Amino acid sequence: MLLGTQDFPLVEVKLEPGCSMCAEPGRLIQLPEGVKFHSVFGDGTEAGVLSNMGKAASRMFSGESISLARFTNETDYPQTLRFGTVIPGHLLPIKLSDYGGAIIGMNGVYFLGSSGLRIASCFRQSLGAAFFGGESFILQRIEAPSGDGAVLLQGGGTVIKEELTPERPMLKIDTGCLVAFTQNLKYEVAPAGGLKSWIFGGEGIFFATVTLPPGESKGTVWMESFPYNKYLSLIKSKYAH
Repeated sequence: MLLGTQDFPLVEVKLEPGCSMCAEPGRLIQLPEGVKFHSVFGDGTEAGVLSNMGKAASRMFSGESISLARFTNETDYPQTLRFGTVIPGHLLPIKLSDYGGAIIGMNGVYFLGSSGLRIASCFRQSLGAAFFGGESFILQRIEAPSGDGAVLLQGGGTVIKEELTPERPMLKIDTGCLVAFTQNLKYEVAPAGGLKSWIFGGEGIFFATVTLPPGESKGTVWMESFPYNKYLSLIKSKYAH
């Protein structure tokens, strides 16, 4: 359940007996008695030491923490946990079974999710998109191996969802404003305009483009209105170093 305001949401999770969940470290507000908390490397799934170290490195390269906070309800009753954000913005709940069991997320968008999700770095963009798209070179694939799982993503400002169809197969998006997209879409960059537009347009040199490949019937894109990294860059630009 999402409480509070849109810019500063509070997440309330009801954890059933014997069930577990994972979250990014430092997001917990309230831990009830009887819920066990411990840190796990990688994506929180059971694995050997070397495997977990590899998963931790994969999460680090995709812009997330190398560990997760895992919470397990060891009581016989449902328990309520509460979590908060560390930046102003919007939380986006996604049921992965609605999108083929997996999505592709940008750097640092994972907030919390059901136990058993696999979160690993991936390369889904071209080299041009990596260098000029305003996003991390390494993206992250958030997957429910069983096909069913829930995840909360965080984005700056307001997060909106757009559907791509064969009648409307492409979106041009300001660089840095992507949050996530379904795994069947193609991510590239395109010039924002001519030389005059680059110099005087104020919109940067490139747009990120997300395209529905031929043969696909639908794809989904999530975008944010207030990229936090851009906000920090603007503040830094006003101060001498």
